[in-house]
Order: sequence, then C-alpha cells, then structure tokens
Amino acid sequence: MAELRNPISHDQRSCNKGDLQRLVLRPSFVDSTGKYIISTHAVVAHKWTLLNQAPLCIAFQANFEQSFQLIDFLNSWTGAVSCALFTPGQDFHLATAFLSYLNRCHPAVARQVNFHFIYPKNRPPPSESFPVPDLYLSCGLSPQEVVEHLLRLSSNRTQRDQDEVLPISLMRNVARTHCSSPWVMSSSPGIILPGKTKKKEWRGAIERFLLKEESAVNCSKRAYILPIYEVKDRKRLANKSELLSQVGANKARQYLGEVAGLDQRSTDLSRWEKVPPGEGLGVAYPVEKFIFPYVPVYIAKQGTPRYDERYLDPEDAVARAMQTYDMMMNNYTFHVVDNLFLYRKVPWTEKWNVEKENNEEVQRNNRSPLLSAHVLEFAAKYDRDPLGLLWAAGPAGAQRQKVRVILKTPKAALLPEKTNPK
Repeated sequence: MAELRNPISHDQRSCNKGDLQRLVLRPSFVDSTGKYIISTHAVVAHKWTLLNQAPLCIAFQANFEQSFQLIDFLNSWTGAVSCALFTPGQDFHLATAFLSYLNRCHPAVARQVNFHFIYPKNRPPPSESFPVPDLYLSCGLSPQEVVEHLLRLSSNRTQRDQDEVLPISLMRNVARTHCSSPWVMSSSPGIILPGKTKKKEWRGAIERFLLKEESAVNCSKRAYILPIYEVKDRKRLANKSELLSQVGANKARQYLGEVAGLDQRSTDLSRWEKVPPGEGLGVAYPVEKFIFPYVPVYIAKQGTPRYDERYLDPEDAVARAMQTYDMMMNNYTFHVVDNLFLYRKVPWTEKWNVEKENNEEVQRNNRSPLLSAHVLEFAAKYDRDPLGLLWAAGPAGAQRQKVRVILKTPKAALLPEKTNPK
C-alpha cells in the first residue's frame, strides 16, 4: 500500500511516500480574489531547465477527472509542459496518487511536465491519510483506468469536491506564467497534435518555424493560429494530407463548426483546406477579418494579455474570446499556420440536430453576466469599440448613457427614443 498523507502541513517538504519523490509543496500564495490557494512547481520535471531553453512551452490545465488526457498530448510532444491542476478537497490526494503512477509508468511526464496545484481556500486537502492499493497504480493500467479506479476508491470525495467550479482563467494564467520559454501555447484536455513516427519531428519543425519567423519579422505582437478539427476515426492522424482525406470522407470536420460556428470563423478553415499540403511549416495566410467571438488556439510570445480571472469554467469560451479580443485591441496580428493542426477525437453522428445545437450555442453565448460589463471596461480602457460590441452587449436602456460617457459621442447621436408623455 502506498500511503499519501497531507502534504500541506509542512512547507518545502518532499512527499517521500510511494513512488512520487518530486512532490515539493513550496510556499503557497493566494490569488487576487483571496479565494484560491496556488502552489507553483509542486512537481518539477527532471529536464525542466533544459527544455525551457527551447523556444516553445505548452500550457495545460485540467481537473483530476481530465488529467489523464495529458498523456495523449505527450505522445506527439517532447517539449516542456506547464500544467495547472485544480484539486479541491480530496482531489488533492487523488491527484498525488495519480502523479505517483505517472512518474513510474510514463517517463515523458517525469521528464517534461511541471505541475502546479490550485484549490479553493475553503476546500484545502483533508488531513487524514489516503491509502491506495498498489494494484490501482499498476503500470499495466491505462491513465484513464487509474483515474477511474481512484475515483471509485475515494469514499471521502464529497459531492462538493465533484461540483466545484473550475477557476479556468486563473488556471490558464498560472500555467502560462510559469512557462519559461519565450513562446507559449495554451492547450486544453482532449486536444492533441498529429502524431509522427518520430515524435521529435513536430517539435523540431515548430521550433525551426518560430526561429525563422523571429529572424524575418518582429514577432512581439504576432499570434500563430493552429487550425482545430474534430475527428471521428480513432486512428492518430500524421499530417495535413491525412486530415484532408478524412474531411473528404466525412470523418473529420471543423471543430465546433456547427455547435459554435463563430468561434473559429475568423480562421477561415475552408481557405486553409485549399492550400496544398507541403513539407515544412509556414504561414498560410493572415487573418483578414476578426469576427467576435474568436476562440483560436495560438502560439505567441510571452506577454500576451492575461485571461480575466472573473470567468469560471462554464464561461471559458467567453473568457478566451475576450482575451483574444484584448490582443486585437493591443494591435496583435493573427496568422494561420500551414501543415500543422490540432484535433480532438470525438464520437459524432452523420447528421447533427441543428436546432438543438443552435439553441445550445445561443445559451452559451448569452450565459455570461460579465460580458456586458467587460465590453464596457474595454471601451473605457482603449477609448474605442472597433467591432461595435457595445451595442450587442446587453440592454440598450441605461447602457447607452455609459456608452456616451466612454466614447465621448455627441449627445444627439445617442438620444433615447421619444416616448408619449403620460
């Protein structure tokens, strides 16, 4: 039995129980809201210093149930990964047990990944010990099976632990901030790079592309967009030619194309699909029209605007859209990369229930109570509203008065509609 006791009780203390020798709870700090405790670099990769000398680091964030999906991403990426794990209550002990398994059974994790723990201030790890049978951490089990076994084993995991909403924007910021490479890409659970016979080929190709771009242009405010698809076939795709073949066979399609069509429309993947596949990486074309909401996955230099940490998990798409909008307002330009893409393996039917999906999209876009206030804040900060978001961000009544103040618009242009006197 590997017994994992509460590692929070002593700062700078290694967890030398079981197989996880790299867990060090450094002095934690509280986030800006005072609601969450953050312990950075709790598990440090063996080659972290060396890998961060390379151009690109991947920022990844997940809760315990999603954490096994990191392994699929590592199957085609050999560079540095900074991973923020959300571990409320008992999930902290589940996560440390799972990382013990990963440390022994998946060497790529030990080499490449730094883990940071985030949990609510009022949901710290329980002080009682958490025994885990060695059988449940066997290398003969897949990462997903280990996570499922641990979830069934944990009788102390409360409904509150399960229902705790992820502070997703905080997690993204923590993961990005603690990448030390000059370039960063934020990924999400379930989204992977195409695979190759030699995994280093993609890493090398990406690094050569970034170095070439740096030598040719000023990259400080350039974001390189990776097209995203969803694929029905479980076979791992190797390159753009295979992806286009799957698209032609109706076994792959643009990610969330019918569920949330606007999210990727600015990338114009129909145009990308018409560019013939080539050998190396390059810029296929620049994004010519920024359509809000735009939720791309991109590679950019350190220093991009932070994600607004008021947004929680149900509003992740809104948070990402506003962060990309902030980049646009800061004069970033967006460029679509050719011959490289991301994709998610998903089960899907030949025909969508379009009416149902459209309703879900409407609900998703309208569910954020912060959006109206956030748009107003941006208009005040930048003194402009290039996409006209103020008029679509909520009720026109009292908000029109705020718009007039922010944009210094002539009063006559914003007179309220005449009403009949009582």
